[in-house]
Amino acid sequence: MSAKGLIFMTGGTGFIGATTTLVALKAGYHLRLAVRQESQISKLKHVFPEYLPSLDFVLVPDIAADDAYAGKLDGVDYIIHLASPIPHTTEKEEIVTPAVKATMNILAEAARVGSVKRVVIMSSVVALIPLAGVPEGGVIKEDNDWDLSVDETADFTRENDFLTSLQLYHASKLLANAASWSFMSSQQPQFTLITLHPTPVFGHHILQTHSSELAICTNDYLFGSIMSGVALSPTNCVHVLDVADAHLRALDEARVQGNASYLISGPAPLCDETVGLLEKYYPDAGWKIRAGGETGFWGIDTGKVERELGLEWRSYEMMLREVMDQQLGFLKVEGA
Repeated sequence: MSAKGLIFMTGGTGFIGATTTLVALKAGYHLRLAVRQESQISKLKHVFPEYLPSLDFVLVPDIAADDAYAGKLDGVDYIIHLASPIPHTTEKEEIVTPAVKATMNILAEAARVGSVKRVVIMSSVVALIPLAGVPEGGVIKEDNDWDLSVDETADFTRENDFLTSLQLYHASKLLANAASWSFMSSQQPQFTLITLHPTPVFGHHILQTHSSELAICTNDYLFGSIMSGVALSPTNCVHVLDVADAHLRALDEARVQGNASYLISGPAPLCDETVGLLEKYYPDAGWKIRAGGETGFWGIDTGKVERELGLEWRSYEMMLREVMDQQLGFLKVEGA
């Protein structure tokens, strides 16, 4: 076993999880990855062939099941929890409740086994924002006194399924984050908890092998906007490697000695900047996005994570070029 310790990780088959897996393996940790299906193991072994001695796999078909992690955390030093239940509808019981249960399951099992020193949970920036939105003139940070409560009996339906799913996602992140900290307060386990709250995440997807897989990745948000001409909502973004680095730095008990939350966010790109980069590097790629028009950007304060985790943000140009190069490369090979 690695001298650095054993990490149990959920979500390792996803965009952020795969990159975090690679960063953790390079740092010298041993990983026990939870997968939903046996078929996912062969793909991960193919991507990380040189690290197989440092990789173990366990099958967890339903992370919201009561016994999801029973017997799977024995001997674990650290937990990185990135997975979210996969919704099949926009009904709130299919999204909000499983998200909370999945988080509670892993915290309860970590407390039971007793070997875990630290749990790092990837939440979202929306867990720091009221369901009604950022208050006028507000700046998003970790310790605002905003009302982050959620009425679970409320009607989350919006004008279409997409907006309804976003509202339910927002509610699920608020509820799961609140439940995590309530657990820490009421149960007082021996481990410490770190929650990370990234804005939209972009960059190279090390597991993607076909253009059709873009739809299950946040890169679709950027690439789809560029190619369709439908402008992105004005928001900050962050490189996938910055998010992965944040997870590993959060494990460092010398750097962060107690419970903590961190807002993870890089630049806030303008359409003008996007168009300028596209004109420079991809003049003939058929993109439709146009310059100008943004209003209503969030105020973001990432001073805490920069001071305590020492993060320095990778550029928006790096994010855009990695996404464009990868997706245009797939389309060229596939003849699309």
